[in-house]
Amino acid sequence: MKKLISLFIISALIIALCSCSEKSEKKSAVDKAAYKAYVSDCDKGVAASFCGMESSLEKSKKAREYFKLNSRKKDGFLITDYFDGICINRVLKPEKWDYAIPDKIEGKSVVKLGCYLDEKDEVQPFIKFKDEGAKHITVPDSVKYIDDKNLYSSYNRIYYNFSKSNPYYATDRDYVYLFAKGKGYYEPVFSSRSFTYYDVCRQSERKVSASVKKYTPDKPYKKLEGYSEYVSDCDTGTVTSFCGTKSVLGESKKARKYYKTNSREADGFLVTDYLDGICINKVLEPSRWDGRIPDKIEGKPVIKLGTYLDEEGYISQFVYDKDKEFNIWNVTIPKTVKYIEDYNLSDDRYFKLYFAVDKDNPYYATDAAGEEIFAIEDGYVQPVYIYIDDGEM
Repeated sequence: MKKLISLFIISALIIALCSCSEKSEKKSAVDKAAYKAYVSDCDKGVAASFCGMESSLEKSKKAREYFKLNSRKKDGFLITDYFDGICINRVLKPEKWDYAIPDKIEGKSVVKLGCYLDEKDEVQPFIKFKDEGAKHITVPDSVKYIDDKNLYSSYNRIYYNFSKSNPYYATDRDYVYLFAKGKGYYEPVFSSRSFTYYDVCRQSERKVSASVKKYTPDKPYKKLEGYSEYVSDCDTGTVTSFCGTKSVLGESKKARKYYKTNSREADGFLVTDYLDGICINKVLEPSRWDGRIPDKIEGKPVIKLGTYLDEEGYISQFVYDKDKEFNIWNVTIPKTVKYIEDYNLSDDRYFKLYFAVDKDNPYYATDAAGEEIFAIEDGYVQPVYIYIDDGEM
């Protein structure tokens, strides 16, 4: 009898254990499915696969389930696990926060600025201010993902501060514009939630010194009449000190004299000496040109895309084919080119340059499609938009 009772008890325990194991496996399967749904937004960015993501909390019940069961408080934030790192879902006490995102929480890298569910079960940005106005938040290099609700809106405007070496994001010098870096390219970031978006064609001027730098006249051409006036535009860019330089040929008679006296033909271009390099003023046979700018001419680096004077004495872009109705050019520029005159940055239905630049170019970048060009200076990015005048002298 005792053996029978013992056998019954053992059988019951085995059944119970099997049942618990089955429930555990089912729960584990549910957790895995919920977690997978929660991180599924990582490849649905607007500007890049990681930026402007629509939060998975908006569409997925399983993602919500994961968030509710696994969110926890730590170091002043509401957080969840996200891949091998941490997602900050909410700043718990914004009024006491120093506006700096930590690079690590619980020993793991902070990889995402996400969203949370409020008392009404509605999705909210990771920080919401009681008052309107802009807040500047410092973001570490570890943050790769940003939900779109955390981007610009008129009521919760966030300006992000990134390091110059950040592998995922960049800003303009005033931190107003946000750019996502992807494979060496830049994409202007806009929020699908806002009627206002980042306008890449808005002019962003920065005052620069208009003074002429005194260059040591160690080369013969630097002593020529009009040379100092000819190179005086190198510090008067519209967007940065080197981009969107306004041609001095439209302002200085001495600069024009230097140009007329010293321009010459070389390797299919009309060129002049400029600082310690070469300025390409004109493509001589545009119908035969392959769109590539050489890195050197006459053994000197090509450092500027300038302009030339046409037969009537007007300023013209460095490449122009009078036999074409639409002058649309794909131009590949080397790392050496630092200065680009504003006439070459015009954009209308009859003329446009699409620039291709090296991914490691120290001065310029484009969007992935090559349609927009940005100037880089000291690690910051500036959208390029230049007003073109008629260039009369």
